[in-house]
Amino acid sequence: MSGRFLWLSVVIAVVVGFSFMLYSDLNLDYLEVENSAGEAGGVELKDVTLRRSMSGDLWTFLVRSVSKEGRIGNLKDVTGSRVGPDGSVWSLASPEGDYDSSGDRLVLRDGTGVFEEKKENFDWIAPVILWGGASSDRWSFPDGLTISGDRYSLTGKSAEASPSEGVVVQEGVMVWWHEGGSGR
Repeated sequence: MSGRFLWLSVVIAVVVGFSFMLYSDLNLDYLEVENSAGEAGGVELKDVTLRRSMSGDLWTFLVRSVSKEGRIGNLKDVTGSRVGPDGSVWSLASPEGDYDSSGDRLVLRDGTGVFEEKKENFDWIAPVILWGGASSDRWSFPDGLTISGDRYSLTGKSAEASPSEGVVVQEGVMVWWHEGGSGR
């Protein structure tokens, strides 16, 4: 057995092992990895697609790069969406984040997105987004959340959101947009 073949076998085994750990940590329904490469002291995966059905929702995430050393995965260029049973769509984009597999916790930074439903669409922006731990249905925005739509804008010091309960904002300010100058 040549050294090159043995090295390649070890790299493939590490990538497959990490993929299985990530899959089982997230309890995913579907995992697709397009390109992967090993690095000394850790593993890096490229173009990872994660799909998960939860409470009638279909979640899909694309992560351009995941590098993992130990229990923390560093994420780059994260995009995601949630399609609800009613057809509503919640999307997000974040340039970076971290996933802690030991606590099943996700932290995303500088997140933006759109919530689309039949009646209205809303844009949102948040400096930090937290998910996981005790409730896999709840997203937290500890450093603030701004939501804006055609009729109003809402900014809060912190917020929590879940598909089943909606958004709850703490210490928030709402500005209503009025059409026609009626003041109402």
